[in-house]
Amino acid sequence: DPFAKMEENFEEMDINVHIAMDKYARACSRLEELINALQPNESEDRLVISCVQIIDLLTEHKELKNHFIIFHGVIPIIEMLEICSYASVLSRLLKIVNIIIASNINLQENLCLVGGIPVIMNFTSKRYPYEIRVEAAIFIRQICHTSPVILQMFISCRGLKVLVEFLQEDYNEHKELVWIAVNGIYGVFELQSPTPKNDFCRLLAKNGLLDPLAIMLHHVILDKDPAAGVYVERIVNILLMFSQGDAYVKEVMATRTRIVTRIFDSLDKLPQNLIVAMLKCIKNISMNSNTLEALQRAKAIQVLTTILDNQGPPYVTEISNQVLNTMFNLCRINKSRQEEAAKAGIIPHLQYFASNKTPLKQFALPILCDMAHTGQGCRDLLWKHNILQLYLDLLVDPFYQVNALEAILAWIQDETSKVESVLLLPKNIELILEAFIMAKANSFENILEPLHIITQLSTSVAFALAQPRFFKRLLHRLGHPKPVVRLNLLRILRSICDVHPQREAIAERYGLFEITSRMSREDPAVLIRELAREILSQGYFSTSITKKKSNNEIAISQKEPIIAEETDANVSDVEDNSARDDISLQEDITSINGSRRRALSSPPSSYTPSTLISTTQRPLSVTSLSPSLASYQQERKSSTSSSQSIKTPPSSVTSMS
Repeated sequence: DPFAKMEENFEEMDINVHIAMDKYARACSRLEELINALQPNESEDRLVISCVQIIDLLTEHKELKNHFIIFHGVIPIIEMLEICSYASVLSRLLKIVNIIIASNINLQENLCLVGGIPVIMNFTSKRYPYEIRVEAAIFIRQICHTSPVILQMFISCRGLKVLVEFLQEDYNEHKELVWIAVNGIYGVFELQSPTPKNDFCRLLAKNGLLDPLAIMLHHVILDKDPAAGVYVERIVNILLMFSQGDAYVKEVMATRTRIVTRIFDSLDKLPQNLIVAMLKCIKNISMNSNTLEALQRAKAIQVLTTILDNQGPPYVTEISNQVLNTMFNLCRINKSRQEEAAKAGIIPHLQYFASNKTPLKQFALPILCDMAHTGQGCRDLLWKHNILQLYLDLLVDPFYQVNALEAILAWIQDETSKVESVLLLPKNIELILEAFIMAKANSFENILEPLHIITQLSTSVAFALAQPRFFKRLLHRLGHPKPVVRLNLLRILRSICDVHPQREAIAERYGLFEITSRMSREDPAVLIRELAREILSQGYFSTSITKKKSNNEIAISQKEPIIAEETDANVSDVEDNSARDDISLQEDITSINGSRRRALSSPPSSYTPSTLISTTQRPLSVTSLSPSLASYQQERKSSTSSSQSIKTPPSSVTSMS
């Protein structure tokens, strides 16, 4: 019979299944009995025996874990943990809990919902024996890595404080607890929840996490256990996440005991990829201005400079980037830290990055330019590395020419002859000229004041700048709409005229007298008018004025005389009392113009009529009077009349400005 053996096999399989089912049924029944035996009034020995048998059953029949819910076994165990005081029983009860919840989310949630987390967390205290604490720690480890919901329950039960307490253990004796704490904290930051990570940072910092975490970083680095490498990386990442917190967290990291110092002490023992992460951490801390002094006390500048000295591939760019960012935050606007950085040897590194077209140039150049303002010691180091020439080379860079010129100014103010000798080199004069000629918009406005002061401090530089293209650019920009620009340009012009031996020839060639004279009368800014008058009063353009006067006299002799009647008995006092005469003159012109123009505004009190009256179709004005009017008024001093107007002269007479 070909089916005979098959039937026998079916019978054999049925027998094995029945035996297994019977065995499983007996195990379930036995488990139920043992759970019911966990009563507070039982002796310690009987409770230990019951717990041991439960552990054996769960180890042999893993599927029995699901029956704890069916047999309502979770509640009796929680009740026993709350009531029992026998250490031997407590450790075994916790072991049972860890067995049944392993990789079982349903049981974990059930246990947490009935209040198991705070009960079991209580056994992490140091007042319990180590074997009990280990079992409680294993429980915490499991619930921190199974479900986000369960982890949220753990945090809501003030579980973060327990993790901090684990970190305070002696690493050499209880490193398992330390590792569990590190894993738990790392899991908290990996949690995807609506709660911002910064809130976790503040809670953990408030509970004192950072100090023991920095200490444990040192211990874990020195641990020869192959598994310790994972925890080194996780501690570094935790510190990095803390450094990304708000101002409070950063201040805690910088000011609490020796956190930053321990981080610096650990840098040389870390692999380069983790060094980059730790340098990011320091950079993030330095972004808060309240942490900079603490970083300075922790010798951050010296440590970072040493890292630049010793760095190597393959993380050179990343390490340099983080170090330069941090140095920028530390040294910006602080002279003591700038000088400390210079003495630590940062200048050659900054010079290298500034001279190469790399993104790090934007951090190196501002520090270098600021160092010129620091002090003599710092400038001596800058001179040693030829940074002054670097400043001059930067004058043609539109982004840094203002900073570079201000650095040169700060230097030349203290060491005029030393810096002047470098500025007077032909190539450097050419760089200054190019900066003045090619500067655009805001850069042009901002280089004028330092350039003016440099020309005042160094007459040789002022004389060297007196070149045709310099004057052409200066005169062209005198029409700038901003008064401060025009004022600084006039100041530069005065500085050059003060020292140039051929200023009369320059004035005649470029028409400086006419331009300055017009600005002294017509510029709307009072300071500019006064400065223009001051320049004219210095006699810089005496030759030009003489020639101009002779030309005026020839022109006047060819014109028809001006016919005018007396307008006021006191008009002869114009030069003695210009304010009153200006008003009278203004009334005369207004009466002639009538409705053709609006009333003239009163001119400045220092005004002296100096131009001919023009007889074109445009209205007469105060500014159209020529120097011949003074002689004309002298002739009228002896006669007086009232309320008469000036008659219009022939149209062939033109105004001369």
